[in-house]
Amino acid sequence: TNGRYYICEFKKYSSKWFHNLDHRHRIGHHSRNSPSLHESLRRQQITYMEKKLKETTPSDASKITELMRSARHELYVDQLGVYTEHDFLRVYGDKRKEQLLWVGKLSKAAQNTDKYFSKVLTEGDEFFGFAYGWTVNSKNKVILSKLYVKVGYSGRGVGSQLMGDFMAWAGSLPIYILVEKSNKNALTFYEKHGFKSTGSTLTSEGMTSVWLSNTGS
Repeated sequence: TNGRYYICEFKKYSSKWFHNLDHRHRIGHHSRNSPSLHESLRRQQITYMEKKLKETTPSDASKITELMRSARHELYVDQLGVYTEHDFLRVYGDKRKEQLLWVGKLSKAAQNTDKYFSKVLTEGDEFFGFAYGWTVNSKNKVILSKLYVKVGYSGRGVGSQLMGDFMAWAGSLPIYILVEKSNKNALTFYEKHGFKSTGSTLTSEGMTSVWLSNTGS
């Protein structure tokens, strides 16, 4: 399967937003039974802790598999209704088998970071996004195979941060992505990042996907 699943456009929190949030926790706004200002600010720091990108390791396979399967299910079963539960299991198979597959892929990526891009966006031990791709040396191009965002975390900069880092890694090489036509959020997201249809399509499991590129060809 290719990188054509659940992603949305995200916007970073502005400094004004944080100022307004802090304003609501001034001492004058707290009752006798409210948490102290220090406690409120501490909770804010935990809640809005800056997420960080890190390169994956084989031990991340379980969390990455869970993130991807949850995102696929939310899009194709819950939102679009293109798959039933039975179809979902038929197309994507057993979770443990997929996890073992990713142990191998992540191991390969960790051994060759020049050829493979494999990163997650984390906060503590929790994964909020995952991107995976590789260079095709024979054709001097890059494939973005996976870009997933944790369900419920659209609008928080996850997809854009991963995409920006991937594009920086690719450098001047053209990037190609296969996106299903039914995934309107993904198409809009990539278009906003400068990608256009190449005109080539692929049909699999009853769904048609289109190739996008930041060169448009």
